[in-house]
Parts: sequence; structure tokens; C-alpha cells
Amino acid sequence: MSKFKPIPFSEIPAAGDPLIDGINLVFRVIVSISDKDGFICGNCKKQIIVDKKGSPRPLVCSYCEQQIDWVGLKTRLIKLCPTCGFIPLDFNSVVCEYHFPAVKLEHKEIDVNG
Repeated sequence: MSKFKPIPFSEIPAAGDPLIDGINLVFRVIVSISDKDGFICGNCKKQIIVDKKGSPRPLVCSYCEQQIDWVGLKTRLIKLCPTCGFIPLDFNSVVCEYHFPAVKLEHKEIDVNG
């Protein structure tokens, strides 16, 4: 199963039709006033509405059933030592510098608040 990056409502290009652009603008304003974030699925182009805080984000699109790649939008990828929790400053590091024998760092996806 492949992953698709969602497109934020704020980055949707203008359609060129004043009626459609007006409807999109009204919809964006309504979503931004509420505690929701709006996205378009990168595969099927259907809307994905996500709570800004509190509830977990969907892992798959409910329309096309493809996995959603949130890295860079709602999450960030880090490296972490599974033994001591050390997070290296250099993302290219492979092992934790505080253990002998060396302990391999693991990738972890963390939520970005806001």
C-alpha cells in the first residue's frame, strides 16, 4: 500500500471559476473558524477534516482506503535511542553515542502541536 501526502486547504490552487473559488473560500473560512483542519487526499482528491487538537488523525483515507503520509504536516520524523531516549542533533547518526556496545537508533513519528 502506498502513502499519499494530503494537501492543506490553504494550498489548493484557484479553479479559475469565480463560483467554485467563492464556494472554496467560504468553506475554508468555516473550517478555519472551527477547531478543524481541512485537507484534500493526495490520491482521490476527497476532503479530509481533522480536529486541530485532541483526536487522532486518520491513518487511511475513508474514500480510497490509501494510507495518508502526515510527515511534515501534522507529524515530524525523529531518531531516538530505544534504551535511554537520547535524540541526536545530527539526523544522520546511526547509533547512540552513550552506549557500548552500540545501540541502533530508531525512527519515530511524533505529533506536531499547533
